[in-house]
Amino acid sequence: MALGHIRKLYAIERRIKDLRDAERHRLRQAQRLPQLEAFKAWLFADTSQGAKASATCYSLIETAKANALEPSAYLHHVLKHIAEADTVETLEALLPWNVGLEPASKTVAQYR
Repeated sequence: MALGHIRKLYAIERRIKDLRDAERHRLRQAQRLPQLEAFKAWLFADTSQGAKASATCYSLIETAKANALEPSAYLHHVLKHIAEADTVETLEALLPWNVGLEPASKTVAQYR
């Protein structure tokens, strides 16, 4: 996860390195700060409960990707149905290989 954030920061710097100072500063503010905030939130999870919540979220996202699902659509599906899951079988139905979502598309999240 940390390497992913660092890679994104370096990619931003490579894209803006040849621009004038004012333009580079403006783009840094717009593009780097959100990445740095996400990295800081990940890096400094203040409590063990916060760290566990972050790890759960990252795990769901990466599992969706590994199963060729759009992560945001999968999270939407899980959050929509998790309250109804009161047995092992209904929880297992929420696993990415059991949901009926379409494979990931590079253009649009697939909400149902």
